[in-house]
Amino acid sequence: MKKMKRTIAVILCVALALSAAFVFTPAKIDAKDVKNKTIVLKVGQKYQLWASGIGSNIKWTSSKEKVATVSKGGLIKAKMAGKTKITAKGSRGKVSCKIEVKDTKKSAMTKSISVTTTILDDSSVICTVKNDYRSAVPSVTVNLKLYDTTGAAAGTDKIKFYNVPGKGSAYSKVIVEGNSSAIDTSKTKTSFTITTKKNKTTYTDANKYLTAKDYSVEAKKTTITFTNTTKKKLNVEGYYEYRDAAGKRVGISWINTTIEAGQTATELAADPVNAAGESIVYATTAFVGQAHNE
Repeated sequence: MKKMKRTIAVILCVALALSAAFVFTPAKIDAKDVKNKTIVLKVGQKYQLWASGIGSNIKWTSSKEKVATVSKGGLIKAKMAGKTKITAKGSRGKVSCKIEVKDTKKSAMTKSISVTTTILDDSSVICTVKNDYRSAVPSVTVNLKLYDTTGAAAGTDKIKFYNVPGKGSAYSKVIVEGNSSAIDTSKTKTSFTITTKKNKTTYTDANKYLTAKDYSVEAKKTTITFTNTTKKKLNVEGYYEYRDAAGKRVGISWINTTIEAGQTATELAADPVNAAGESIVYATTAFVGQAHNE
């Protein structure tokens, strides 16, 4: 009796675990009942269909298997956001219904992203991606359209950010042709797309894998020494930033270099100057960036 109770308990635990992992409809739905209607599912959700009145040898197909697949028995599994059509074809006819899959996680992440552009005192233009979501966003691709103070188009740029931290921000240089000080950032038009899948390449905070040391070698120039403490080659992308006494970012010097495993590299960072070529007073400096394996 005790053995039987233990067996029943195990079966119940497995059943509960399966019900928590997958979402099913409470009963089979006849495809004829949802003909010309759209069934809305979430990514990962499963939905059971069956077909009657169309004969035997029924074959189920999905017009876009990347969006949702369907088994030989009519079980639909939502894979990614998008739309598809599920068709059941038998010996005496066929019936179809539409499926729309929504990625609620991606939607929540997208609503939490904001993009801004700023011109610093040294005329550098930077793009900031702010992430108010609770966890990191694997990648954000930003498209920028820039305009000058007269409203005339001043160029475009496309920037890809990796692993934008949760409740944090990421920054990148904006490529500007011509006089960047003439850019009116209030007129900048932005659009972006995000990816919720983790990148094949591992992107991390550069300072986790690198030790950075800076020292002045001559007026208006600073060298930064990076040491790669990993066993893999790293690409380092980021900038050396300058802030005034109030903490405002007043200038940046962009860094992009490759360091072999266990090796050290030295990069030159020029101190910031304004459009007139005059030195900008700053109080603190720091390297901000990320490293990734090739």
